[in-house]
Amino acid sequence: MKVRQISNFIPQSDEPSSEIVLHDTIAKDRDEYIVDSSETIRSKNIITGWKLATFGLLVINIFFGVAIIGMLFAAISRSMPTFITKGNGETETLEFFTGNDRSPTLIKFFAQKTMSGIYTWRNTLPEQGNIPDPGIAVEGGRKIPTTAYRYTLALDPEFANSYRKGLGEMQSIVQGNGNKSVQTTCLVEQVGEPESLGAGKWKVKVTGTQLIVNSNNEQPRKLNINVEMTVRAVPPPLLSEVTRKYEDIGIAKAAQIARAEGLEVISITNIK
Repeated sequence: MKVRQISNFIPQSDEPSSEIVLHDTIAKDRDEYIVDSSETIRSKNIITGWKLATFGLLVINIFFGVAIIGMLFAAISRSMPTFITKGNGETETLEFFTGNDRSPTLIKFFAQKTMSGIYTWRNTLPEQGNIPDPGIAVEGGRKIPTTAYRYTLALDPEFANSYRKGLGEMQSIVQGNGNKSVQTTCLVEQVGEPESLGAGKWKVKVTGTQLIVNSNNEQPRKLNINVEMTVRAVPPPLLSEVTRKYEDIGIAKAAQIARAEGLEVISITNIK
């Protein structure tokens, strides 16, 4: 009698073997890991890129910040402009200065303006419609023209008092017997190169001629004005400062103009 093999009665299964299933699972997990790893690397690269970009922007901002601070310090340390007013009322920039530094051009302009103003005498007040000038009393019981007085505001206050007294005496001699029709014009002919005395001080020589005229159409007389001025650097005054010091607004404005170059006269001596 023949015995059948039991194995012949075991039906064939449609499911893959466990080895095949395990192999496919590992392969699938590996593929998913590779994909996940790629995404992770890509995300890390994006984050790193953003970090680098942010750092780059930060560096640029710091650079511009330093540049702006540098420009601010440059603007603060930059010398301030000096303005001059012409006879026609126009204003222009003459020079720049800072601290106690004054250029030779600025010093020479100041010396010329001051001497010309002090020795040009008017009997009227042009800014008030040429009304008669009552003059301003000075030491010694005399008066000097208002316009001349205003330019003496460029002098050191203590020195100015004694110098105005001398101007009053000189004017009485020039006018002779109080002749109010006599007027003068000072023509500055030469201003020497300023000589530094150190510490914001300079000496400068000024030569000129004072023309003395009167209403009688006489030939003008001439008086030589040859002096050596010693000047020093001072802070230019603000209008608010001089208006607190002088009640007369005209004198206050004159004081500001007289010292607009940041200089004052501390001595004037005659030279031959």
